Amino acid sequence: MDNFELSFGSDTFVIIASLILANSLFAFVIYINLRGKKQDPHQSSIDRNRQIDTAIKSMVYMSIVVAAFGILAGLLNEYDLDYLEAPMMSLYLQLIIVYSIKTQFKAFNIDEINFDVYKIESPTHSTKED
Repeated sequence: MDNFELSFGSDTFVIIASLILANSLFAFVIYINLRGKKQDPHQSSIDRNRQIDTAIKSMVYMSIVVAAFGILAGLLNEYDLDYLEAPMMSLYLQLIIVYSIKTQFKAFNIDEINFDVYKIESPTHSTKED
């Protein structure tokens, strides 16, 4: 980058601060998933581990995608390709949506979720035949 300047308020400072803030948020979400209170107290440990694994992978991939998006946006600005900003943003958001849906369907196959933990145990009634 020409005229690289790292001072408060410069473009470089804003980019670095934004990346640090985004990655800090991702780290916080990962921490909450690992150490926080279970959102579903009846969820089996296998299902919870699968949910945590999916969340961590998603946050790591999102961190990479945010950085790549910043690089592409910088390149578009550097080479005066402003007319490509809207299509790039659209493609970026569509990729995030497709990845998110694909990840959710892949990680949480309905056949693999243990629903037995949600069943209410009812007392068995003995019937007397007369």
